[in-house]
Amino acid sequence: MNIRWAKPQDKDVLSQLWHTCFGDDQVFRDWFFHNRFWPEYCLTACVDDRPIAAVYGLPTRLWVRHRVVPAIIIGGVSTHPDHRGKGIMRQLFSGFQQEMHRRSIPLTFLHPVRENLYFSLEHYTCSDRGFLTLHANADRPVQPVGVVPLDFGRRTAQLHACYQQYIQPYCGPVWREEKDLCFKADDYKAGGAKLIAAMDADNNIEGYCYYFTDDKSVLGEECVALNDNAFCRLAAALANLAQGLELTIKLPTDHLPTLPQAYTETKPWGCMGIAHLPTLLNLFGGQDGFSIEVTDPVVPANNGIFDLKGQPTTLPPQVSLSIGRLAQWLSGYRSLAQLAVEGNAAIHDDAAAAKLDQLLPTQNCLCSEEY
Repeated sequence: MNIRWAKPQDKDVLSQLWHTCFGDDQVFRDWFFHNRFWPEYCLTACVDDRPIAAVYGLPTRLWVRHRVVPAIIIGGVSTHPDHRGKGIMRQLFSGFQQEMHRRSIPLTFLHPVRENLYFSLEHYTCSDRGFLTLHANADRPVQPVGVVPLDFGRRTAQLHACYQQYIQPYCGPVWREEKDLCFKADDYKAGGAKLIAAMDADNNIEGYCYYFTDDKSVLGEECVALNDNAFCRLAAALANLAQGLELTIKLPTDHLPTLPQAYTETKPWGCMGIAHLPTLLNLFGGQDGFSIEVTDPVVPANNGIFDLKGQPTTLPPQVSLSIGRLAQWLSGYRSLAQLAVEGNAAIHDDAAAAKLDQLLPTQNCLCSEEY
C-alpha cells in the first residue's frame, strides 16, 4: 500500500469507492466529482495504485471571532470495507493534517457521523446544533403568511445578504461570497433540494430554508433567518409541507421555534482541528506576556511552548493542553476554566488563565455544513 495525493484520472475509481462507502447516487457523485473534487486536497491510500481509501478536503474560510480564517473542510473520509480495521484512515488523516501544516492552513473542520472517532486525532467538538422534530401523525400549525417557494438562481443577492447578516453573532460558520452561496445552492440542487423563503413586509428575504423530501420525511437542511418570527414561519411552512411525514429541521441552538407537539434538542455538531498553530495564535492573540504549552500527536511541529503571537517562548507555561483542546478554547466553545474543570487543561498560573479567558471569551459556536 502507498499513500499519495489523488490524480485527476482517479476520479472514476474514487466515485465508485464513494458509492460503496456512502451509497450516494450517480447524479450526486457526478456533480461532486466535477465540482468538489480537488486532487491536490484529496489524500488517498492505494493498492496497486488503485485508491482504496481517501480523505477529501475543500478549501474555504470560516467566520471565527469576527475574523475570516482560511480553513479546510474535511469530508468523504472513507475506506473500502475490505481494508477497514488496518489503521489506514489514521495514517491518511495524520498525513493530511501534516500537509495542511506545511501549507500554513490554520484550521481544519469536519462533521463526522461519530465525533468521538476523531478525538484521538485531536479534532474535538467545537459547535452545537439544534434540532426540531415533528412526528408524522402530529397536528400541523396554521400555514404562515409570507413564506414562498423560491426557484434556484433567483434573488441570490438577497439570499447572500441574509446569510451574511445571520452568521455575524456566531463563531465557526463558513464565510461565503455570493458566488460561494450560489455554488452551495448547486450542491443542494444536485441532491434534490427545494428552497423556501420568508419575506418581510417590504418583500425582502429575512429567512430561507433548503430542504429535502423523501417518501417518509422532510429534512430542513439549512435554515437561516434574521429573527425569531422568520424562524417560526419557516418551521410552520415546513410542517405543512410535511403533511403525513416526519419533519426534522436543523437550527441554531439559540433559535428553536415552538410548534405544537414538536420537540427540540441540542447535539454536539462538528469537530475542529488546528493544522498550523503559529498562524492561528497570531490571528487571535498577538499580545505579550502569555505562554501556552501545546501537545500534538498528529503534527510534530505544533508541539512546544508558544506565546500568543505563535512564536516559541522560553517562558514557563501558564497553561498546558493538547492542540485539540486549544482549538476548543480558541474557537470559543470552551473556556480555559471549563477545560480545566473537565480535566482537559492544566492551569499553572490562575491569574494568567483568567486574563486569557477575558481576552478570548466563549462564543456562540455554530458550524455551516459546507461539504
